[in-house]
Formats: sequence, C-alpha cells, structure tokens
Amino acid sequence: MKSRVLRPAFTLIELLVVIAIIAILIGLLLPAVQKVREAASRMSCSNNLKQLGLALHSYHDTNNTFPQYGTSWLRYVNPYIEQDNLARSGSSSVQVKTWLCPSATLPTGNATQAKTNYLGVTGQRYSDYATGGDTGVVSVYPSNAKITIVGITDGTSNTLMIGERPTTADGYYGWANGIDFDSHLWVVWASGDPLVYGSSCPQPMYFQAPFPQSDPRADCDVHHFWSNHTGGGQFALADGSVRFFTYTAGSTVIPLMATRARGEVIPNF
Repeated sequence: MKSRVLRPAFTLIELLVVIAIIAILIGLLLPAVQKVREAASRMSCSNNLKQLGLALHSYHDTNNTFPQYGTSWLRYVNPYIEQDNLARSGSSSVQVKTWLCPSATLPTGNATQAKTNYLGVTGQRYSDYATGGDTGVVSVYPSNAKITIVGITDGTSNTLMIGERPTTADGYYGWANGIDFDSHLWVVWASGDPLVYGSSCPQPMYFQAPFPQSDPRADCDVHHFWSNHTGGGQFALADGSVRFFTYTAGSTVIPLMATRARGEVIPNF
C-alpha cells in the first residue's frame, strides 16, 4: 500500500506576503480606475456643455438674441435639447440629465426642484447692472437687452457663455428654473455685491477651488464658479467650444473673458 505524500502548506509568513502583494496591487489599481472614471465623467460633462452651448446658438438664430434676464435661460433652450414637452409644460420638478455634471453629487434637499450644475455667465460682477447693465452674454440685465453674436466684439473665442458650479449641499441654490445664483452667475463676487450666505464669506471670490464640506464657509461657494473636477472646471465659449481652465485663471483670465465688448486683451493661458 502506497503511503500518502503530504504536500507542504503555506506558512503564515508566505500567506502574509501574498496578502501584502494583493493589497499593493489593489492600491495601484484603484487610483487608475478612479482616474479613468473621472476622465469619462469630465468628457460627459464637456459634452453637456457643448450641447447647451449649441442650444444657445440655436435659440439665438431663431430669436436674434441670446436668452434675456427674467427667467431661467434653460427654459428658453429646452426645445433645442429635445425637451420640447418640458418647455411646454413649464414644470420645475423634472430633472434633465443634460443639466447635470456626472462628477457632481445631486443634493436631496429641496428635491421638488430640478437642479443644474451649469450656469450662464451673465458678466463680470453683479453690481455692473448699476453702471449700464450686465457685461456678459446670458441672462443679461436689463431684461430688454438684446445680446447678439455681432455684439460680442471681444471675439466669440474670447467670451464665456456657460460655466460649472455644483448646487449647494442643502439643495437651495442651483435650481434649474431659478435666476440669480441659480441658473446664472457672475465671475467676480466682491464688496457691494449681494450676500447670499452668511457674512463670514470672504471677499473677493473668483473662479476658485471650493471649501471642504466640513468648513463652515462651504456654503460660500454659491458665489463663484467651481467644479468637482480636479484643479479647475470647464466653460462653454461663445464660439461653441468647451475649454477646461485651472483655478489659477480665476482672478486673471476669467474676469476678462466674462465680458463681451470691453476690448480687454486676453493673455495666453
């Protein structure tokens, strides 16, 4: 009768080494997966901005003006992103995928109001209305202002139309059917401009990185453009293109590109 051959088992040290190797491999893999996922989200976000930018142009071609101040510009362009029924219904609760960036988290607060992560660039500063009117392209005050392609004398490739800004954590700002600080915004928030959240908000604020959600000042981010992408955010330009800007452009390039006809020289960036 043959004797049974005993095979040697893993020692505890060998098992620990295998576990350590697997942990290292997972540690290397997860950042790569996250990077691929974010790249896909950013591309989808860019595509949304592209669609909305083209919808603004289609609205302009039909009406010989970009959407004016008075109601959300998204209501005006819905027919041009295949949302004709929604445009006719006037509903404020139907959420449209094109209005949201996949990288942003949709808050549960104020759930009856549809949200948007894409805000029209109304100009450089809110207070510009007191010295002649808003300086941008979308939702420009006064409400009878007709902003046309011809009126963008700074050049369509040098002028911003739409930018990213996620909704506030409580869901109270970023309503797709709202106006000031909801569906459109200005790129500089400084002394003299309206205070939406508490007096602890620092001024001035530009296109810049958000505060951590644990910071009491996190709600202050309602006052400026920002995104959930790493290092910056995307804007749709008046020429129909979409461009990613880093936050270093927030106080220099972005304020100049938020105006349509001031004749600023835009530095290379």
